[in-house]
Amino acid sequence: MASSTLQPTLRCEADRLIFTYPFRIAHGVRTGTDVVLVKLSVDGHFGLGEATLPPYLPWQVDDVLALIRDIQVTIDITGQHPTWSAKHTALYQCPPACAAVDMAVWNLTASLQGQTLAELIGYPGRPCPHTFTLGISDTQEMAEKLAFAREQNFSLFKLKMDAAHSQSMFDAYRSLTDTPFAIDANQGWTPGPSTVAFAQHLAQHGCILIEQPFERTNRAAHRELCDVLDIPVIADESVQNLNDFEQLAQCYDGVNIKLQKCGGITAAIELIRAAERMQKDLLIGCMSESSIGCSSAEALTSRAMWADLDGPWLIANDHYIQDRAFSL
Repeated sequence: MASSTLQPTLRCEADRLIFTYPFRIAHGVRTGTDVVLVKLSVDGHFGLGEATLPPYLPWQVDDVLALIRDIQVTIDITGQHPTWSAKHTALYQCPPACAAVDMAVWNLTASLQGQTLAELIGYPGRPCPHTFTLGISDTQEMAEKLAFAREQNFSLFKLKMDAAHSQSMFDAYRSLTDTPFAIDANQGWTPGPSTVAFAQHLAQHGCILIEQPFERTNRAAHRELCDVLDIPVIADESVQNLNDFEQLAQCYDGVNIKLQKCGGITAAIELIRAAERMQKDLLIGCMSESSIGCSSAEALTSRAMWADLDGPWLIANDHYIQDRAFSL
C-alpha cells in the first residue's frame, strides 16, 4: 500500500438479535438484543464491528448510531498493532460504540495484511474451553438447551442464577448431567453465611468458577468469598475497564473481559496484560453478540482459561456467520 495511514469508508446500521429462548438472568428476562453494526472499507477490503445494547445499559440504538454515523476514522498501521482516532470525542465515552469501531479497525487491518485476527493481535494458539449458557429455566427447557448445546459440541455449561432460582437451577442441572459447570449470578446473590455455604456446596459438586455473585460495589463480600472457596470468583459487572480492574483486583481471583464493556480489542489487550501481571484468571466473555462480536473476541481466547462466546448459538437470526459482509 502506498500509505500506512488510512481513512476507510465507514457505514453502520441497526438490527435486533432474537434469542431462540427467552434469556432469563438476575437482571430480568429479554427476548432479544438491539445492535449497531459497523463496516469499514478500503481498497476492496472490509472489517466488521458490533455494538451490543442490552436494556440494562444506558445507551439506545439511536444514541449509538448518532455517535458513529458520519465520523471520519483514521487508522495508522505503521506499528505492530493498528491505532485509530475519530474526531468525535463522545464516541470514547460509550464503550459499545467504541468497541464496534475498534473491532472493525482490527478486522480491516487483518484483512489488509493477509492475517487472521489472532495472528495480528499476536495471540495465535489453542483456544481455551468454551461454555454454553443456560439461562434460568425449568428442567424441561434446560434439557432442550443441553441437547442442542451438545449437538454443537459444547461440553461445559454456565448456569445463570439469581436469589430465587439458584437451588432449582442446580437441582435441574444435576438431574440431567454430572458434568462440571460454571455459575453466573449477575449480582443476584445476597451476602451472608447461607450464601457462602451454598457456594461451597457448589464447589464440592462440580462447579469450576463463580462469576459476579454480589452487587458490583460490594468489595468485602467478594473478597470474603474468594478467601473461603477453592474455586475462583470472577469479576464481571464490577470491572468495566482497566482502571476498575487495577482498583479491584485484590477482591477477585479473575476477570471476565468483554469487548462491549471495555471498549474493544485494543482495551481488552491492556486488560489481559494487566491480569497476567497480577496472575489473575481470565475469562473472555460476550454480551450476546452475533458472530461478528464473538469472532473478534475469539481471537483473544488462547490467553484465557475459559471463554463464554456462545452468543451466535443463542440467537435465531445471526445473519453474519464467518466473514460475510452485511447489507451495506
